[in-house]
Amino acid sequence: MGSPVALITGAAAGIGAATAEEFIRLGWRVVIADKEPDQVRPELRDNPNVRVLHMDDADQASVDTGVDQAIQEMGC
Repeated sequence: MGSPVALITGAAAGIGAATAEEFIRLGWRVVIADKEPDQVRPELRDNPNVRVLHMDDADQASVDTGVDQAIQEMGC
């Protein structure tokens, strides 16, 4: 089994992006889930240990789909 995985919502900017950076620094694989995935900074989006996906955490169906996608893509 690989490194642990963190799924971070709202990580296109601000505290979410800083949290993602810290998990990456610690060697974790990171799924960044955001309503505006195209707004995720390139240095995060282009990291091979990061997956970016669309998720609206106010919409349960979006959350369910996003979590399923994260599990499939990160192999956890």
